[in-house]
Amino acid sequence: MRMMRYLFTKHARQRFDHMTQPLPHILITLPIYNEESLLVQHVELIHAYCAQVLRDVSWDILIADNGSTDTSPALCADLADRPSHIRIYRNDTPGRGGALKEAWLTHDADVYLYMDIDLATDIQYLPLLISKILSNDFDIATGSRLVFGAHTRRSFFRTLCSILYNRLPALFFPSFPIRDAQCGFKAISRHIRDSLLRDIEDTGWFFDTELLIRAHLKHYRISEFPVLWRDQRFVKRKSKVHILETGLTNIKKLFQLRRTISHNEKVNTQ
Repeated sequence: MRMMRYLFTKHARQRFDHMTQPLPHILITLPIYNEESLLVQHVELIHAYCAQVLRDVSWDILIADNGSTDTSPALCADLADRPSHIRIYRNDTPGRGGALKEAWLTHDADVYLYMDIDLATDIQYLPLLISKILSNDFDIATGSRLVFGAHTRRSFFRTLCSILYNRLPALFFPSFPIRDAQCGFKAISRHIRDSLLRDIEDTGWFFDTELLIRAHLKHYRISEFPVLWRDQRFVKRKSKVHILETGLTNIKKLFQLRRTISHNEKVNTQ
């Protein structure tokens, strides 16, 4: 597959081309939990790529450590001491969603994005993800493993579980259009951070689904685009996602979210 080499759309470039205007700032967030086996190597890879490609914006890499108990905190401290764009945020409570929410609420940026540290989504899609928000055409952008044009490399079992789970939100919220709510490759605008992020209640894996559902119900503009996604397995690293357990938990949380939103709608109409 010929990888896309997007920088930014013409509209986005024109919008920020005035010398008197500060460059838009991009916060590239890497949520981690016990990632000592690949942390330094992958952060350095992401840093090198951003330094080469993201020349029309200012940017920082924010490592959001959600309660690591291995040597990740020490490795993060070492990375932060280097003269670079690397910053550290530590949340002692485990949970990817909680780490992302708190990290984003405590840092200023024009675009907030996150990507999984294992680089399952090909990093070549990073400029496209950013341009979706900078163009002002969308409020949220998310990569997808399940829309036309996507390419995935993973086991049949994990593919089947992903397809089945990602059909569930539309059963609870029939107008929900997103095919792949859980892909770990998303960006939001500053407006979404300020207006919607505090409403997100989940602090774990369901964070992504809740964010997209609430954004859709409030009629925010969401772009879902195909990506190349590889199931990254490493000898010293096990997947952080337990498919069946996480799936059952998220089904329960869909029920709870539907009940909460229905209750709020009744209260608002009284």
